[in-house]
Amino acid sequence: MQTAAAASSGGTPWWLSLLLATIPLAGAVLGVILLRRTGKETVQVSEESLANAVSARLETRLSALELDKWCRREETMRMLRWATERATSKDDNEAVIGTRVLEALGQSELLQPEDQGLIDAVLDVLLEEPESAYTEASSTGDEVEVDLVDGEQG
Repeated sequence: MQTAAAASSGGTPWWLSLLLATIPLAGAVLGVILLRRTGKETVQVSEESLANAVSARLETRLSALELDKWCRREETMRMLRWATERATSKDDNEAVIGTRVLEALGQSELLQPEDQGLIDAVLDVLLEEPESAYTEASSTGDEVEVDLVDGEQG
């Protein structure tokens, strides 16, 4: 009876009250669903940002390694040039120093494997000249004077 009286007196019907009560509840549920979906998207964006940061760090490190390799090679070539100039000097002391530096450079960590052939070629040329002079002198029967570089005497 009260329902009919409420309806005739201009009150809100029960079903409308129920509908109006469920709208905020539906809004709250929808808000939670959207918040959860946004949270997943935020996690995905965070994961992508992390992957991009790791990739950028890796690229930076690789660039640094390439630069280090190039700098080491440049320094090696500078030392090779210096040692070759000394090793081919007419001054015996400078020639010994240059040859020893070439030998040390050949065993150095600075030397990259592909550069070992350069040092071998320089040392071959340096050793070729005295060897050919010795062979030439011995074939003609001339007396050969041998200077010992290592300080050994025989």
